[in-house]
Amino acid sequence: MHKRSLGLTLFGATAIIVGACGGGATPTPAGSVAASQPPASTPAESSGASPSTAATSTLKIGLVTDVGTLDDKNFNQFSWEGAQDGAAKIGAPAPKSAVSQVSADIAKNIQAFVD
Repeated sequence: MHKRSLGLTLFGATAIIVGACGGGATPTPAGSVAASQPPASTPAESSGASPSTAATSTLKIGLVTDVGTLDDKNFNQFSWEGAQDGAAKIGAPAPKSAVSQVSADIAKNIQAFVD
C-alpha cells in the first residue's frame, strides 16, 4: 500500500513538472490519441476585464491521462477541465493532452511532453 501511494505521489509530481516545462510540439506517441480543445472561456470573459488588460502567459500546459478517456466523468475529466480553466485564467495557450490507452503508455506520454 505504501509503495502504491509513493508511486502515485511521484506520478503526480512528474505530471506537474511536465506541465510546467512542456516543449513546443504536440506529442503523439504510439498507443495514444493526442487531443486538444480550446479553453471554455478567454481570460477576459472569465475575469470581466477588457481584452487589453487580460493576463497573458507563455506557459505550456499538458495533461497525460490515466488509462481511459478525457470525458470519463472522473479523474481524467476533472484534470482536463482544471487544465483548461487554469490556462484560461492565466492567459496561456490551450492545453494539450495525451490519452494513455494502457498503463505502459503513461511513462511514454510523459516523456513525449518532456521531449
